[in-house]
Amino acid sequence: MSSRPSSGFTLLERSLVLVVIVLLVDGILAGRDLIHTAKFRATLSPIDKYNAA
Repeated sequence: MSSRPSSGFTLLERSLVLVVIVLLVDGILAGRDLIHTAKFRATLSPIDKYNAA
């Protein structure tokens, strides 16, 4: 039997790439939510100061 080199990726390599992609997307979405929350709080801050005065 002759052993020929295998072509393509193994299941483990594909799984690792998918895990990395999911972690990146999750980080981007979490960062986007943090930015949205910060903008919302920045909008409410002057209103709270006005009500306190």
